[in-house]
Amino acid sequence: MESVPYLDRPPSPLEFYREWVSPNKPCIIRNAIGHWPALHKWTLAYLREVVGRKVVSVAVTPNGYADAVFHDRFVMPEERQMPFMDFLDIVEKKVTSPNVFYVQKQCSNLTEEFPELICDVQPDIPWMSEALGKKPDAVNFWLGESAAVTSLHKDHYENLYCVISGEKQFLLHPPSDRPFIPYELYQAATYKVSEDGSFEIVDEKTADKVPWIPLDPLNPNLEQYPDYAHAKPLQCTVKAGEMLYLPSLWFHHVQQSHGCIAGPGPFPGLIDLYGSGGGLVEYRASLLASRGFVTLALAYMAFEDLPAMPEILELDYFQEAIDFLHKQQQVKDGGIGVLGLSKGADLALSMATFLPGIKAAVSISGSGFNSFIPLRGDGFTIPAHPYDLGRMKTSEESGLVDFSDILDDHRDPATWDSRIPVEKSLAKFLFLSGLDDKNWKSDLYCRDAVQRLHQCGQKVEFCSYSGAGHLLEPPYLPLCQSSIHKVLGVFVQWGGQWREHARAQEDAWHRIQAFFWKHLMNSDIPKSNL
Repeated sequence: MESVPYLDRPPSPLEFYREWVSPNKPCIIRNAIGHWPALHKWTLAYLREVVGRKVVSVAVTPNGYADAVFHDRFVMPEERQMPFMDFLDIVEKKVTSPNVFYVQKQCSNLTEEFPELICDVQPDIPWMSEALGKKPDAVNFWLGESAAVTSLHKDHYENLYCVISGEKQFLLHPPSDRPFIPYELYQAATYKVSEDGSFEIVDEKTADKVPWIPLDPLNPNLEQYPDYAHAKPLQCTVKAGEMLYLPSLWFHHVQQSHGCIAGPGPFPGLIDLYGSGGGLVEYRASLLASRGFVTLALAYMAFEDLPAMPEILELDYFQEAIDFLHKQQQVKDGGIGVLGLSKGADLALSMATFLPGIKAAVSISGSGFNSFIPLRGDGFTIPAHPYDLGRMKTSEESGLVDFSDILDDHRDPATWDSRIPVEKSLAKFLFLSGLDDKNWKSDLYCRDAVQRLHQCGQKVEFCSYSGAGHLLEPPYLPLCQSSIHKVLGVFVQWGGQWREHARAQEDAWHRIQAFFWKHLMNSDIPKSNL
């Protein structure tokens, strides 16, 4: 993928016109706004002091996508009028919300809504105005979270993006890629978001359809849109103090960093566990940390001095991790959360059941039974769920192994000694599973645990995804339908259908975050109904 060229100094008007405007080429310009006071003054504390409780326009969505396709609608954000300080409280996580808030109103909102900040910037870039023959039509101000995403689209005018804090990631397409980029017509609609995180989509009263791009360039469905494979995107990251010149008619998809919205803490603490492949897996923990959670990625097998296949696992080891996290000054008091995938999921349930200090647990493609390795606690041992490798199926054509039938029937009382008694726990639970899981029947085992919790009068959250496989990862990671199991050394099927699995990952990611904010921040805000 090509990159956008850099200029180390502002160009002259003639140079800018000849080299960039006339050939319709983008560029990133350094050392052009270093003299702006905003670069050192615009902290959240400064903005809070200067703008204060002034009522401003804020876009609110359940998923961070404003002006984007959602199912069969082109959905615009709810435009909410709110005091700017209240918006900053949400951005800094002083007030929890499962929704995504973003100051993004167009039509020169810097001059119209934030005139207090104009003296900190240069609203007219002289060399650009001279090259284009006019001053800017609008000067806009954007501030928001990393979850706020601008979907792929094009503008019929030139843009000059100046980043003051954090960074923005752009995926660009030249106008010549238009034949490969799909457009479809959609009914226009608007999100109506409630304080409890639920939302509805309300159709606009217009017969006109909106032409928009249904494709996500970060995870394109090439089966549905095969022509997109011929497109030639460019990617670039624009950092604080830099500006991006984006010519008219260039397609652009925009994400932003979390760096400009960091709060002072304390933050909810999480322990993150992966499966029996072992090792230390940190990318999900890193992403959760970027969303405001102090997250400990915990290895428990096949890492450094930890054996690849332990004869037994000790609950004391996991208690040490809880104690370690509790001692961190930035971790909020009152309990921490744990989430796990596969084998890590049943360990998360065991931690929430047997160990003090766990307030909320998420099971991803897991089981309410202790799997594969006995687990020893204080005066008891939970045996591994009985299994028979003779029921393992190997494809003669591909050599892939399907483990989904090796576990003994969980309804057989002979297996109940390996049950994790989650119904005795005081923690809150979220269960996530895929109906196309080829590793084991996680949906059945999740339903067993959910049923036991319900029978004891406990509320529990559960979502089962049609077409989703075993490896429910953070969104926009590619589907892994099979791979070598690092401990077993065989090619294992994980399952999952491309489109359904991608949608499941996006939905699950929002549910996980909303669940932990609800139960670890002492908030009454329930999860977003995504």
